[in-house]
Amino acid sequence: MKIINYFIGLCFLGISWLGILPVQAQSIYIADSLFAVIDTQQLLHVKQLSQFFRRFNLQEDLYGNPLVSTDSTQYHQNFMKDLLKRGWIDRETLQLPNEQQLIIQRKLLIYSLFDWSGTDAFGVPLVNDFIELVANENCPIKISAFDTDWYAELNCQVVYKGEEKDLQLVMKKEVYPDQSSKWVMMSAYADFLTAYTPSKKIDKYIDPVSHETNFISLKRVFSNPAYLTNYRADDYKPDHLTILFELIRSAELQYNYVKQLKFHFLQIPGWVFTVERIEDSNRISGWLISNLIRSNHQYKHLYRKNNLHLQ
Repeated sequence: MKIINYFIGLCFLGISWLGILPVQAQSIYIADSLFAVIDTQQLLHVKQLSQFFRRFNLQEDLYGNPLVSTDSTQYHQNFMKDLLKRGWIDRETLQLPNEQQLIIQRKLLIYSLFDWSGTDAFGVPLVNDFIELVANENCPIKISAFDTDWYAELNCQVVYKGEEKDLQLVMKKEVYPDQSSKWVMMSAYADFLTAYTPSKKIDKYIDPVSHETNFISLKRVFSNPAYLTNYRADDYKPDHLTILFELIRSAELQYNYVKQLKFHFLQIPGWVFTVERIEDSNRISGWLISNLIRSNHQYKHLYRKNNLHLQ
């Protein structure tokens, strides 16, 4: 239970460090017995990524109840009363203006979305800076599935030449003006793709005197796509995604399943964070923030290139 107590302690102690409460309302009730009355599995389990989005944006509470409705004020009031009941805030906080109460709620919800179960847990000052930015009273930042700069990293198992291989696929949502969208492949990476060399038939080539015949032999190239790799230069280096498509087309590669899934969020100015499904033995589980990095424009460019293999 040590890790869970560590999380609970950070979560409650971090409230004052995060600047959630004003000076006159920083009385937080912290006791070991508090853990006994909080169902941490219910509080922290984020079943779907869409639920992560909603909690991050203050659209649902810790129990999955909606905070956006025709009677959203009543929902928020009930949420604050529940936080008081469980010792997360004191009574003075309930007397604050609604706008400040909303900020408190959002900071607490975002704080609960971090994976604190590892030995290398996040530093509170780093998380504090991040939350202060996204939950800023004057210019709050929310995330959306329609954002352009977030990616899914899929660690897939495939079969190539009769052997099971690992394949990294990076995908993103392509969004259209009517708000429809679809997932598309952006990059691929695997050791076997690096070593791939296409086979060529000796008798399939463009005649060396084709320049004298107005390259009439190109008709053969376009009419018989099975041997397209014969017609490209030996020093041509296609990217891994192009090679992957060729292997799929030629049925040389078979897909098994996705072994692991990770999401990379780069749309928030000055920050990069990843979200993974955490299945911890101490019941801190679901889609949680697994890494948080302070970044600038140049770092994000390198991150896309080195981590996501994007050009």
